[in-house]
Amino acid sequence: MIDLEHDHGVAVIRMHDNGAFERHCGALVPEALDRITAALAYIGGSHAVVLTGGEDVFARGFAGGAADRLERAVLAIAGHPAPVVAALGGDALGAGYALAAAADLRVMSGGRLGLGMPARVSAPVEGVLRRHAGPAWPALQRGTRTYTPEAALVAGLVETCCAPRDLLRVAVARAALLAGGAKQFC
Repeated sequence: MIDLEHDHGVAVIRMHDNGAFERHCGALVPEALDRITAALAYIGGSHAVVLTGGEDVFARGFAGGAADRLERAVLAIAGHPAPVVAALGGDALGAGYALAAAADLRVMSGGRLGLGMPARVSAPVEGVLRRHAGPAWPALQRGTRTYTPEAALVAGLVETCCAPRDLLRVAVARAALLAGGAKQFC
């Protein structure tokens, strides 16, 4: 469901394809949200973090379960004491968008970004989404618009676009820069 790695002193949380992820077409199962929350607690505040998904999908919504698990994961990302960078190599829709929006910075190389349908989220999660989306929030909330990497950059929803082959390298470099030189993750 997730792997925890390190790259140049930055912790990398990778949501990866497994049976459940593939059965749900890239949707996060509730346990994956729990594991993201636990991984952030384990990493602590002394290391910058990159949150990424598979090659073609970051995450598309979530497959059942309680919305409180999504809320805990989003608030764990938003409240993490070290920088969190979302590396978006594919679709970040619904819950995937919420996780990306909670990060301090987003690097995107492919896919689409947005809710994809009208938003029904808790007030704390909506607050995170509103802060991130700014003027784009009404269209995102209604689910009437998703953004390509270039459109997301123009709308201020991502800070950097890059080629797919450079995604993780760019995200790790940005995370380390935000952290002021990340410590080695052991």
